[in-house]
Amino acid sequence: MKVKKSKNNKMDNIYPKYKLVIPILMCMYMITSLFVEGIGNKSVLLTITCVSMVAWFIGERIFPEKIYRDSKGAISKWIYILLGIFLIAVVLSEIFAKDYSDSVLIGEGESIVNIFCYIILFYMAYKYADGEKNQKIFRLAIITLCVLCVVMSMIEFFDIPLAKIWNNSGESLSDINRVVLSFGNSNYYGAFCGILLPFAVKLWIDAEDKIRKIAYIVLNAALICCIFMSKSTMAVFLMILVMVGTSLYYFKDVLKRWKYMLIFIVTLIIEILVINICSGGKLLQLINIGISNNDAFKEENQEKYIIEDIKLNGNRLIIEGVDSKFIIEYNNQFIFLDGEGQILDINTEDNVIRFVEKPYDGIEVMVSYNRTVNMVLVEVDAGYKDTVDFYIANGEFKGVGADGKAVDDISGKYTDHKMKSLFTGRGYIWINIVPILDEVIFIGKGSGNFVNVFKQYDYVGLLKSQGTSNIIIDRPHNMFLQYSMDIGVVGTVALFGMIMIILCKWVRENVKRGRDNRLMSYPTFAGIVVFLMFSMLNDSLVILSPYMWLGLGLNLGLPHDKK
Repeated sequence: MKVKKSKNNKMDNIYPKYKLVIPILMCMYMITSLFVEGIGNKSVLLTITCVSMVAWFIGERIFPEKIYRDSKGAISKWIYILLGIFLIAVVLSEIFAKDYSDSVLIGEGESIVNIFCYIILFYMAYKYADGEKNQKIFRLAIITLCVLCVVMSMIEFFDIPLAKIWNNSGESLSDINRVVLSFGNSNYYGAFCGILLPFAVKLWIDAEDKIRKIAYIVLNAALICCIFMSKSTMAVFLMILVMVGTSLYYFKDVLKRWKYMLIFIVTLIIEILVINICSGGKLLQLINIGISNNDAFKEENQEKYIIEDIKLNGNRLIIEGVDSKFIIEYNNQFIFLDGEGQILDINTEDNVIRFVEKPYDGIEVMVSYNRTVNMVLVEVDAGYKDTVDFYIANGEFKGVGADGKAVDDISGKYTDHKMKSLFTGRGYIWINIVPILDEVIFIGKGSGNFVNVFKQYDYVGLLKSQGTSNIIIDRPHNMFLQYSMDIGVVGTVALFGMIMIILCKWVRENVKRGRDNRLMSYPTFAGIVVFLMFSMLNDSLVILSPYMWLGLGLNLGLPHDKK
């Protein structure tokens, strides 16, 4: 029987081959980025890809192989307006941002080049989303990404040396107890697997023969195992959300394939058990950690002396506990006092000073001389993750800075807030950002400058929220706050307003015309939603963000197709 070609197929037959170059470049970037470790290297790869796409895009219009006119509709003017506001905010913030180049504090962020590359990815994905040949290229890239992600994860999970190709941090699973691939952080890796998951489900639904259906079932189960390997609680809950949302969207298709769903459940259980046995029980430990957010690998220190406040008072260091005070006084020699001024009995062994009376018996003090800065270093171990460190400079107690120099101010303003330990210490960061937001309504502080704007060396706040004072807060751990600080609140609202327009357009089309059955339609929508939810607890970085911008462009560029 002769099959009549659709209008789209006819257009696809005259589609110039040179127009396939840009989709191929985008897909090559997505795949190659998996093997490139480090923010700097990923930025270089992204820049090279975007410059190549722009050059080819211009060239194909100057020297077309044959006349071909795109039938793609125009982007909504509101998307142009909001995107323009966002870009203006980025440029102005970069121009007027204070120069912190002489600072020892180095923060992570997205450069203006990264952001312009994101816009290029978005536009190119929008322009080249449609077309049967383009769709085949993207389909092949998605399958390749899923398979590579699973294979690379297994290699890294079992500490096979081949993993050093994409992860040369020098750490193995036995060191960090999780898989990260080239993402540098298990949360980003877990979110990436979660973004791939709806594509894998759609591939299973679209499979026509039994062999492919079984193959995609194995792939879906393996991706879920990869999410468990990330040891990321956020990724586990996003995975559950993706599976529920995807099942609801494709409910009729899933219902028809209920036998394959049973096979999937059995396959998932078998994969988990096999991987767990082969890893000596490691996978189930990671699953327990991911679900409970309780790091079973972390060793607990001795009983803590709960620190409520620390005061540097000249030659006196006053550490206030819940119902007591611990005082170190220095006058060419050390005297240890309680809150009443009584001298504490001490035991000294191996240069470690310990105390007899309760509640000070959980405290240890080490005194040494730091020849680098020519100051006495006093390390107080109160049972936290690390010691709380101080210098003695000119007979007075000081804090210890990131560059090893003495710090006068170790105080904080929001250490008593109940939200300080929310989301593994992120609440402390968010609470301390809020008072700064009124300074960045229209113009932000510039990319990478957050570390210098945020109040550092808040000893008590850090101990209560992070479990250590030896840490620098270099990122907001929230994309919305990150962009607000970097480019201003107005630019941030414009960016997310644009994203919401694209998402709402997709929802409106589905309500109006019925479910869209294209491979890239629902999965790109789900991937964007996953990224936005993930970004509530993490920053936007070149590690993962390009995939979101590609998804935005593809989702916007696909015409609704109900089969």
